[in-house]
Amino acid sequence: MAVEFQSRSACVVIATLLGACSVVNQFDDVHQSQETSGDVAGGQGGQGGQGGQGGQGGSAGAPPIECDVGQVGVCGSGQKCGILDATTGETGCVLAGSRQAFERCDADADCADGLWCDSALTGVCKAVCDNVDTCPAGARCVAATGTDAMSLALKVCTSNCEPLTAAPCPVGLNVTCIPTADGFDCAATLGGGYDLLCELSSDCGPGLLCVGQSDGTSKCQAWCTPVGTNMDCVSNFCSNLGPPAIHNGTEYGAC
Repeated sequence: MAVEFQSRSACVVIATLLGACSVVNQFDDVHQSQETSGDVAGGQGGQGGQGGQGGQGGSAGAPPIECDVGQVGVCGSGQKCGILDATTGETGCVLAGSRQAFERCDADADCADGLWCDSALTGVCKAVCDNVDTCPAGARCVAATGTDAMSLALKVCTSNCEPLTAAPCPVGLNVTCIPTADGFDCAATLGGGYDLLCELSSDCGPGLLCVGQSDGTSKCQAWCTPVGTNMDCVSNFCSNLGPPAIHNGTEYGAC
């Protein structure tokens, strides 16, 4: 019996990390000196205090470096080109994160130079691309998600990951391989185990996908291939999915 695969152009809701900042108030001590005259019949009035000189205004900061988001090495050490104003599309140098391609992220500040956090869809860092020629073999150059990305019409590379192993997704960092409208891609996972209830394949851990059941529920099931055999399944056969899941010309199913 064919297993119905429940697929959507997944939206992975990633919690946004809130940073905290403290405001430091600086106070200047005010010192007054008072002079008195000695042995004078009438006390001489003190000299009026001299008005404080206004502080000199700070020099204007250097204009932002003109750059393209994803352009590697254009900014200084520890920085990358990012979006300064999504409304105007202004770009400039911002602090770069340390997370590499296909590692999970919550915001673009998490990702290293040349990468963009595809937070609204897959929740992982992806290389910015102009066309598919700059992406890994079998991958695609697709529209990045998020309001900021749309302001510049950014594009990012998919991973074309392998369903069973999830490579090249860093599975040890809670990332899995899911089927999307743009082929197989790495996505942040909630880590649901085998046979647990799910709504999306991103709810399931690496090597698993969310499959519709005959009772109307959906559960995390194991990827397998070839379809119709039990090579990757313990006690049952590898059932085909609808629509078919094809990776690099090979059809995959679920146990």
